[in-house]
Formats: sequence, C-alpha cells, structure tokens
Amino acid sequence: MSRRSGPVPRYVLLLIACLVASVGGVVLSAWLHQPKWGGYGGAIAVALSFLTLAVREDLGDRVFRILARDRAHTTPPAANDLPGRISRLETRQAALEASLEQKSKETRRQNVMLAIGSVVGTVFAALGEEMVNWLIGR
Repeated sequence: MSRRSGPVPRYVLLLIACLVASVGGVVLSAWLHQPKWGGYGGAIAVALSFLTLAVREDLGDRVFRILARDRAHTTPPAANDLPGRISRLETRQAALEASLEQKSKETRRQNVMLAIGSVVGTVFAALGEEMVNWLIGR
C-alpha cells in the first residue's frame, strides 16, 4: 500500500485533536489538582467526533450533484446519434463509479477514525477523574 502525499486528511486531524483533548484534559487537571475536571477533555473529544459526523458530506447528495452538473453541461444529442449517446453515458458512468469508489474508501477511513476518537474520548470522560487521582497520588 503506497503512502499518500499531500495534506493530512481532516479525519486524521480529528483523531489527533481527540487524543490531545482527552490526554490534555487529564494532564491539565492533574497539574491544577482538580480531579473532577479530569473527564472534560474526553467529553470535548466525543463532542468533536459527533460534530464531525453531523457535518460531513452526504454521499447521496454528492451523487446527485455530480449527475445534475453533468446533465446541465451536456447538450441534447441528436436523435440519430445513438452510438455517441451510449459513449457519453458510459464515460459518465465510469467517472461516477470512480468518484464513488474513492469517496467510499475515504468514508471508511473516516468512520474508523471517528470510532477511535469517540471510544478514546468516552474512556477519558468516564475515567478521567480516577486517572487524575492516580497521577496526583490520591
């Protein structure tokens, strides 16, 4: 599997933000000697995960926009140009399938990152106070 070069995907940044919020909340709470605040970072991580889930692009909407855009930019074919129409339809279908396949892979990766971020955040939200107590020796 080849490594992708270019900008870091948003879902990787989300996972990093969830980890930083979760661990950072415990560390900050321990530094301030406020164990009750230990789970707040985890709660923020879970909120970030749900926010990302709520605002991500809908795959059905993407398909509709691609088809609508293609339809708006094509001129009506001549009635006797059946081979040309078939060729254009095959080209559009291939482009749409490629786009959907790529988006599907992205969505699977994003779902894994969302799940990891949510689980980590939930664990830190639930056990943050105990972690802080352990860190400060109570």
